[in-house]
Amino acid sequence: MKKLIVVRHGRDAGYPGSLTPEGIRSVEALSEKLKAHINGLRSTIISSTKPRAVETTEILAMLLAINSIKHHHLLGYWVDLATTGRDVIALIKSCETEFDVIILSTHLEFAQIIPATYARDVLGVKLAAPNEVLNAEAVLLDCEHQSITLIK
Repeated sequence: MKKLIVVRHGRDAGYPGSLTPEGIRSVEALSEKLKAHINGLRSTIISSTKPRAVETTEILAMLLAINSIKHHHLLGYWVDLATTGRDVIALIKSCETEFDVIILSTHLEFAQIIPATYARDVLGVKLAAPNEVLNAEAVLLDCEHQSITLIK
């Protein structure tokens, strides 16, 4: 795996709601920004099973021409780093030889925590994670350059 991208779902109409029109537009805009980071690389999206994340995934997959999509209940419920974090890292590692880019379409806690945790635990490098990740923003962990970037 060269890149891990954790996308926070677009704005929704309330739990467990679908995306608002603004949420759809913001995910479409995010997909344009992600194209440069995917550009011909073998990519997959692993999505939370919650409706707002599934809808975000469908938009991203269509606009980024990604055919490999998996839905996983683990990405819908954050418990703590020791349990959920460990299991999400294991999920990423199970796909990392098959894909150059793994996109997680999920929720706030995952976007704030998973990229830096993966960098520390798997790559052995300490990187700062963004303090705030808004709806339809993404955190990019570039494994080759060992950097984390917030994509707005």
